[in-house]
Amino acid sequence: MEDSDVLRRLLKIEAEAAGLVKDAAVEADKRIAEVEKQNRQRYDDAYIAEAAALEEEYKAAIASVKIEYQKQLDDFTRSLNAMKTDRENFSRLLENLLFERHDEEEKKEKTKKTAQTKIADGREESEMNETLNANRREI
Repeated sequence: MEDSDVLRRLLKIEAEAAGLVKDAAVEADKRIAEVEKQNRQRYDDAYIAEAAALEEEYKAAIASVKIEYQKQLDDFTRSLNAMKTDRENFSRLLENLLFERHDEEEKKEKTKKTAQTKIADGREESEMNETLNANRREI
């Protein structure tokens, strides 16, 4: 009977060891989960703080740019208002630019038509000369 008692005792010890290993695994999982939770919380806190700081920097930069933009726009408006307007000379310049170009285009068209007419006249003259020469040969 001793052998059977020894085997029972070994099986009992093995069962206890298996229980201890299982308990240790459960405890390790709990600790790992807790550490992961803490790390996630620290990450989220750091992320939120950094995002808030960057948002503040962005808002400050936008405000600064808006102020600078308004200042430049006001300066430009003042410089435009300070300029003397010479409507008479401006109107004369526009009239010269617009109508001179129109006149130049008309002159180009007339020159082109004249050249085409001369070419056509030249063809008619050469045709008449050819007809005359042909008639002279026949005679």
